[in-house]
Amino acid sequence: MHRVPLVSVRDIYDEEMGTHLTPEDARLRRELRELVSGRGFPPKEREALLNALPTYSVGLIIATESTADQLGQALLERGYSRIREIDGYAFFRQIPGNISFSIQKHTAMKTYMRRLSPNVEKVSWRFQSAMS
Repeated sequence: MHRVPLVSVRDIYDEEMGTHLTPEDARLRRELRELVSGRGFPPKEREALLNALPTYSVGLIIATESTADQLGQALLERGYSRIREIDGYAFFRQIPGNISFSIQKHTAMKTYMRRLSPNVEKVSWRFQSAMS
């Protein structure tokens, strides 16, 4: 079987999205990608990154098997299920209707909105209503 070499678009993505995102948002997205790619982070920073997943409505995570083994339990606790493994990669899918995940998503979104808006309570109320 002939396999076409993979081409990384990360640098292009970072450069292009960097013009559309706040520096903090661009950094967080990059570090999330690096986390699931196997980069090590101190425990507190790792937890903060994992807790940010709901902010971006991540539905599918693909990681190498070794990284998946390290992150598997933490991802399960955040509402992701390891659904399959193919050619050295593990796939995690967001568990639909996961109540604890919805609560985490609300908390993460509220924290994110607090950074963006001084009127977070109004935004939070609208978000809470939308989740019901």
